[in-house]
Amino acid sequence: MASLLVAAASVIGAACSKRPPIEIPGSTHTSIRNISIVAADGGALAANYKSLFDTLGLRKGSVLRPERAFNPFRLAEDRRRVATHMHLQGFFDGTVKKPIVERDPGGVSVIWKVTEGERYHIRNVKLASVPSQYRDALRAMIPFDSGDSIDVRSYRPLRRILAEYLQGKGFGHARVFSRAYIDRQSKLVDWY
Repeated sequence: MASLLVAAASVIGAACSKRPPIEIPGSTHTSIRNISIVAADGGALAANYKSLFDTLGLRKGSVLRPERAFNPFRLAEDRRRVATHMHLQGFFDGTVKKPIVERDPGGVSVIWKVTEGERYHIRNVKLASVPSQYRDALRAMIPFDSGDSIDVRSYRPLRRILAEYLQGKGFGHARVFSRAYIDRQSKLVDWY
């Protein structure tokens, strides 16, 4: 029994030990002190960036997530991640400037300056090629309508939910595709 406990403690200890990260091109040992996203014009930001920080290529270390030290290649990837994050929330005209990288003896701070632009909204939601007896039930499953703001992350899984509903009604091979048509002049989206 004692040897079993020692073996279990060894496995747990090895699993919890800090392993060095895999070296990738551009790797440095320069710590990340801070990452911030600010409006380029100094105003308030409308988009929510909180969930973005865990998915960036560069990040401060925490109890749950290891640090990702400074790397110029990851910095370039993060610029695209910040832009995509804005777009997923309906800021389709949003832009991200080249980051400000401030170095000091304790590490690097990265400041992203963004211009979000106007937030787009839903103009129409249309269902096409739907069995007529299920049209109302399917439409009731779609939680957005004309005038609502865009949240692509929550919209994406809806197609699977709608397909599973139809499959449960006997349409075994039912598939649902979701398409958004963006009108950049009017800042509106038609969702099919």
